[in-house]
Amino acid sequence: MEEVSAPDRKVRSLTSPGFLRAVFGILVTVLAWFGPWSWPAWPAMAVLAIAFSPEHPFVALPFNARAAIVVVLMFVNVAVWALVVYGIGRVRERLWRVSS
Repeated sequence: MEEVSAPDRKVRSLTSPGFLRAVFGILVTVLAWFGPWSWPAWPAMAVLAIAFSPEHPFVALPFNARAAIVVVLMFVNVAVWALVVYGIGRVRERLWRVSS
């Protein structure tokens, strides 16, 4: 039986790539809430800017509606950052295939 060298062996992850992307999205969203920067929240802020105008502000909504919208904004933020990681992974895969 032939021995397979370490670089030729495929290492199998215990977690799925989709789960890892979602965890990254959650971590960036938590950073947006508690970190000193606003850049991690740009997907949610863009949705807020598109959905609400100065004539119909977000703060004028009842509490329950604002709470539901914040949950949706958190989902949007997590999904966008997970898609960013997915895109980076796809580009990395294509570049790796070309170089090998």
